[in-house]
Amino acid sequence: MPYKFEYKHIKLTETQDRRVKLTADQKEEIKSLYKPNVVSYNTLAKQFNVSKRLIMFICNPAMLERSNALHKERRKDKRYYNTNKNTIAMKDHRQYKKLIIKEI
Repeated sequence: MPYKFEYKHIKLTETQDRRVKLTADQKEEIKSLYKPNVVSYNTLAKQFNVSKRLIMFICNPAMLERSNALHKERRKDKRYYNTNKNTIAMKDHRQYKKLIIKEI
């Protein structure tokens, strides 16, 4: 049976959501800072403490779309799904949301 607090459908803010690595403002700053042959992906990645791949996806949205399409195609054989890992992650996320609800 689902947890009670899931019925509230609380939308996590950028600061509450642990999956969000960069805010919208930081993404805009990265787009403005990146200049080919002047500022590299690696430099920006180190500056913002994220991966080079994330910086590449922010600066080149077409690359992100292509990656998502390939991922969608490859996941049909369930190679990315691990039942035990997913169960643990969902339990952890529910507990985290429960704490947030108590704070409100």
